[in-house]
Amino acid sequence: MKKVVITVLDVENTTCKRDGKQHFDPFEAENELVMIGMLSEDMEYYADETVVTFTHSDEPPTANGEIITQNILDATTLLVCHNAVHDLTWIWECGFKYDGNVYDTMLGEYILNKGVKSPLNLGFVSAQYQLEEQKLVPSTFQVLPENRNPPSSRPRLN
Repeated sequence: MKKVVITVLDVENTTCKRDGKQHFDPFEAENELVMIGMLSEDMEYYADETVVTFTHSDEPPTANGEIITQNILDATTLLVCHNAVHDLTWIWECGFKYDGNVYDTMLGEYILNKGVKSPLNLGFVSAQYQLEEQKLVPSTFQVLPENRNPPSSRPRLN
């Protein structure tokens, strides 16, 4: 039986504005992959928290960053992202490969809202569960109870 390795992944990228609209995707020539943050437990060769920089304005590119990222993805059996469409689009378009299971916390929250319109951004969702908005910090990696109900104090958007 294959060891279960859960990796929380977050992509940071530049954006561009065109026709009055902000574009976040990798299909815009001006947009660049800045960094990928990954949090995995019990990873054999890497720290639990790994940040790989590519075009970061304050940090040099991580040596062997592409290899490190692909090795972590290869070992991952469940990838957890907030807005997985965005993160997966970026990693795939940058040449990384991942075809395992994915859990999208944004989509999960949308489903748990049961039709109640509320913000789905990471800051708002984190606040609903009294979690710090801080990304990729091992102390904030928690498993929520299976039978929890979404908070009832969510504001309704009109």
